[in-house]
Parts: sequence; structure tokens; C-alpha cells
Amino acid sequence: MGNKSSAQKAVYLLVPDLLTQPLTKDLPTLKKILSKASVKKTQASNYLETLFELFNLSEDKNLPIAAITHLYDTKSNDDCIWLRADPIYLRANHHQVTLLESDYLDLSQSEANKIIETLNHYYQQDNLEFSAPTPHRWYVKLPHFPKVNFTSLPEVMGKNIYATLPTGEEQSYWQSLFNEIQMLLHSHPVNEQREVQQQFLVNSLWFWGAGPLPVSSKTSWQCVGSDDSVACGLACLTNTTYIDNKFEAETWLNQLDDAGNYLLTLIPKYHQVENRQAWLTQLENTWFTPIFNALKQKKIDQLILYPCNQQILHIPLQKWWQKLF
Repeated sequence: MGNKSSAQKAVYLLVPDLLTQPLTKDLPTLKKILSKASVKKTQASNYLETLFELFNLSEDKNLPIAAITHLYDTKSNDDCIWLRADPIYLRANHHQVTLLESDYLDLSQSEANKIIETLNHYYQQDNLEFSAPTPHRWYVKLPHFPKVNFTSLPEVMGKNIYATLPTGEEQSYWQSLFNEIQMLLHSHPVNEQREVQQQFLVNSLWFWGAGPLPVSSKTSWQCVGSDDSVACGLACLTNTTYIDNKFEAETWLNQLDDAGNYLLTLIPKYHQVENRQAWLTQLENTWFTPIFNALKQKKIDQLILYPCNQQILHIPLQKWWQKLF
């Protein structure tokens, strides 16, 4: 995976949550793609594991997401130990506490900076250095590698957080810190103003993705297309060209000039659409159909689809022409 072909153009497409539910009849192009694919197995069982596997990096489940996204956000290549400390909204209901990630909060950079200033003042004695290079991705620079296991933010969504709190030798410290920060944020002026404006509060932080930058492995992606900070961070790490903010199918397909492998990720943005079905319908119109047409026009020689569920779906151009046209 990720090895360059000298004569062909191959698109590696990652779409998590694609096959978790049956597809409806209003997705004809996607169904046609899936019906003609050969299926192989992979060890990667989710989006992040799949992405790291495609960049030939460690299969350790404690992936250093924080260092990777910090590189993308700051373009600073260092050997520090980073931890994500993402702002979240915790909601208590029916004897459990679930969370909404930062994308739902619609935070401004000014709001983020004010909270970060408070955190740095309060935790200076712990040698924790907080930063917010973007309103929605916050970080802590740690004095040493934490002796604890964190649960990634994508894994926590929609689940009871108490089953996913930090565990390990230092779990007492990190669980206490988690609770303490909630009390600190409860009366923060930013939240007081957000409550007046009837906005979601930043009532906690979610710690995950600890580690330093990994040693870059050899990859040969021609270009990475993604609006995901992890994918773009891995592109930065490997000096790969990437298209990030608000990229579209036409822009992406116009990059397919040279032979080689092209990586594309389409991850759910449920805070921007009504539901999962609306997201898939959007992908059908804006991505799957243009990619389908690119195959018909021989702009692409192969499509390798990753639903991020331990499956790889492979569709070579020859199979399209034999069975579809």
C-alpha cells in the first residue's frame, strides 16, 4: 500500500462509516461501485488505524495523533511530547454522560485563547503547557510521556464517557485533572457569555493521542486530498503534496496528471448535515459520481476503497469496462 505504480493512476479512497448500515436505493453510483469490487482483509479496524497503515507507520494502537495534527496546525517539527486537549461539551442524560466534539461548539479563536490563558496560569506548577493553534484543536505539551492509556475522541462519540476515561499507572492524576478542569471551566467568563447567547458550553476537555512525532516512513503518494487534520499532518510528515481546506472533486481530479497513487479521505461531518443518510447522498453527488465518471474516461486506472472496517475493496479499470459498460 502506498507503493507507486510506474504506469497507472490509482485512487485510494477512505470513507469511514460507509458500510455500518444498509445502503438506500438513492445511492446508485455507490452501489454500482461496491457490486463490482473484490474484497480483501486488513488488520486496521477504524479510520485512524487505516490511515497510519497506509503511511507505513506503527501499528501501535496508541497512535501519536496529537503530534501529527500539531505539525499540520503549526508547521513546527519538534521532538516534544504532545497530547490533544480538545474542547468538548458534556451532556448528562439517562444515567450516563456523552459528549459533543469541538466542531459542534462553533468556538472563536478569541474564546479559545482566553480559556487557554486560564489553563496555563492554573497548571503552570504541573509543567503543563496548553495551546490552541486553532479554535477546535487544543494541545498540551507534556514534561514526560504519560503512563496512562487514553481513548481517542472518535471512539468516545455517542458513548458513556465513564467507560473511556484514562486508565493505567497515572490514571488517578489524569482522572482528577479531567474533573478539576470541568470545575474550572464551569464559571469561566467565556462560558458565562456563551450561556447568555444560548450556545453550547466548553465544559470539559478530552485528552487523547499522546506521543512525539513518529519517524517518517517512506511513502510515495503523489497527492493527499483531505479536510482531516490527521491525514494532512501525515502528508506534512512525509513531505507529500496535499489539498486540504474546502477541496472538491473537480479540484482533486485535476491533480491526477501523473502516474502514481493518490490518497483521498472523506470522513463524516455530521454537524454539517442532517444525518448520516444526508451525508451519503451528498457524497454520491459530489464525489462518487465524479470518480465514477473519471473511471469511465480512463482518468483513473484503479479505485481502492477503504470503509475502515477491516476490508479493502479493489476495483481495477478493466473490471469496470467488462462488467459495467
